[in-house]
Amino acid sequence: MPTFRQLRQFLVAAEVESLNKAAALLGTVPSALSAQITALEAELGCTLFRRDGRGVHPTEQGLELKRHVRRILDAARELKDEIANPGRAIAGEVRLGLLAWLCRPLLPRLVVEAKARLPEVRLVLRDGQSGDLAEALAGGELDLASLHAGEARPEHRAIGLCEAALCLAGRTGAPLLANGPVSFAVAAGLPLIVETRRHGLRAALEGAARTASVSLSIAAEVDSDMATLALLEAGLGYALVPRPLVHEAMRAGRLAAVTLTGGPPTVAVVLAQSAQNRQTAAANAVARLLREIAEVPGGEAN
Repeated sequence: MPTFRQLRQFLVAAEVESLNKAAALLGTVPSALSAQITALEAELGCTLFRRDGRGVHPTEQGLELKRHVRRILDAARELKDEIANPGRAIAGEVRLGLLAWLCRPLLPRLVVEAKARLPEVRLVLRDGQSGDLAEALAGGELDLASLHAGEARPEHRAIGLCEAALCLAGRTGAPLLANGPVSFAVAAGLPLIVETRRHGLRAALEGAARTASVSLSIAAEVDSDMATLALLEAGLGYALVPRPLVHEAMRAGRLAAVTLTGGPPTVAVVLAQSAQNRQTAAANAVARLLREIAEVPGGEAN
């Protein structure tokens, strides 16, 4: 089992990508640090770094370990702080970004629970598309952000948040939506309203199209969920979207949806934090609370 010392040494080397710089920061010598990393690689059974004349660079396994080690060491620091200050309430501001389609099912309960359980934490809430939230997180404008799973970056600490079923949605009365499930291959050939390539759902759909050897027939590209709903309700196309996005419009009779077969049945969402900034106890507490309540209802498609 790797020791905390080994993990910390690995993390510093992975962040600065130089054994000489890492050794200086850790108060050791490069040869001793290299020996510790070699021992860690032997214990884990994988190569953690590529070595060249410019330094050391994490492999895919190294990047994955880097993400896990950051979470482990952050949790250890938080535990130490809580033990040392058992009576101190968690307090501070937390800037949270949620995918727009997650707001209705998650935000009301999150706000109620946060007021009851984290009364000294001030939530600042923002909704948006995944690409916008990823940029805001990278720019330090957010402490936490929900992103489509494929959009998490190496510099994020990303933990699974929830999954929501995808459906084919369109205006109520569309004949195609009256007869049960539709295959992804058929749906891909319909006039589709899709997100621009800045956002994670578009990448997921294009990946599924490549796997199925089909092309997406794009009628319109949008940068907001409101635009998607407006175009759907006007009968100007169809959309492959998470069910929560169209749930309320379906209940009101404005839209209809059917389940999707032969393609991505669900969309996975992660909760991401920037690994570049030290996470506060307040941000970590909100992250735990959000994961606890993240069961996303979406209504049953026909």
